[in-house]
Amino acid sequence: MLIDWVFVRNIIVVSNHFFMAGLLLLLIGIFFILERGHLFTGWFRRSAKGEDEADRKKIDVHKVGREKNSPIVITKPAHYFLNIGGFTIVVSVLISLF
Repeated sequence: MLIDWVFVRNIIVVSNHFFMAGLLLLLIGIFFILERGHLFTGWFRRSAKGEDEADRKKIDVHKVGREKNSPIVITKPAHYFLNIGGFTIVVSVLISLF
């Protein structure tokens, strides 16, 4: 923030930069949550050695359902980025109010 203030010298612009950085950090945190969400389970299946085309098209729906219905996992990096992003957004709003 101090480096941004030295170059820009406008508090509203610094607040805008903080807000955009907070949004970026929130998106990174959401990416880490979605990464563990098994969103693409069942879409693509690689064929094993010796497996013919007819067997490859069969997908075990119970296995896919179990994985997709698993609880949401918030990892440590996701928790960190969500907290820092939220804090940065709150600071940017407080800066713009004063």
